[in-house]
Amino acid sequence: ATGASVLLAGGYLLLGETGLYVTTPVVALLALLATWALVQETLRGKSKAIRDTTGALAVALLAPSPEHVDRLLVPMADAPAQLFTVLTLFFSLKGMHRLGAGRTAVWLFLLAGLCFGWAYWVRHTQLVLALPVLLAILLGSRAAPPLQAASSSASRETHPAPHPQHRLRLMIPPLLAFCGAALFAALPDIIYRWRVFGGPFATETTELPLMAVQYIGPVARQMVREALAAGEWGYLFPLAILGAYWLAREHRHEAAVLGCAFLAVLLVHLTYRALRLRDLISIFPLFDLAVACGAVALVHRARALLLPAGGPRGAGRAR
Repeated sequence: ATGASVLLAGGYLLLGETGLYVTTPVVALLALLATWALVQETLRGKSKAIRDTTGALAVALLAPSPEHVDRLLVPMADAPAQLFTVLTLFFSLKGMHRLGAGRTAVWLFLLAGLCFGWAYWVRHTQLVLALPVLLAILLGSRAAPPLQAASSSASRETHPAPHPQHRLRLMIPPLLAFCGAALFAALPDIIYRWRVFGGPFATETTELPLMAVQYIGPVARQMVREALAAGEWGYLFPLAILGAYWLAREHRHEAAVLGCAFLAVLLVHLTYRALRLRDLISIFPLFDLAVACGAVALVHRARALLLPAGGPRGAGRAR
């Protein structure tokens, strides 16, 4: 795919040869900021302390990852794939939370479509990100308040779920915005492949024979071994499981969207016999988010067990 090369070309146009070296590090740093924003939106409704602590932990886990650092040093597609994947999910969650709030959600899903198109243009396997975006639109329409109460912040709790026809009216505009923006962003790649390879569905890769369902098991075991390396997650795996459970319990819709994205990208990559851990860097932020949530939940639980029921000087359970 040519999307990463287009970014490098932009860096070259702006800064000359230096731009070829600094574009990828800048993209990777932007991915850290996008990860922070994704955590903030995922934990929407939690206290600022919890959101900031979880976001800081997720970024602190992602930044020194050996695979992530290596992607800073080579002009390849891994860092851009990570950035646009995280941005796609961020705008999708933000749009899901604001579905029913007028045109705001439509603009957010338009931005999600542009980022999704770029993610696909950078790495074609990111096409599966359409699944969590569609899920976000569906879940957002189910959680939206009825039409007559859409402007009330309290209506989500005091009114029943919207009528199916109202849900359909809520879903169509953001769906059209997402699809139109995605097509617009991917159009240069489609035209390129049509002209160079003979058709809009032609592919640049010669490695399709290396992809098959029977490779999923062996490749998955290899990925687990690489992910358990001390420099990556190692002993942090239990925290990821705890964090995923906590997210599923406290933020069901957000966990469903992020879990769908993680599994979709992971499964399509596991069919590739020559897969390396760096090929999965686009979903590293999701795993780090789960680890960070698990750590915060564990500390919160330990604090609740260690403090007396009444708290010091009658502070009470609310403390």
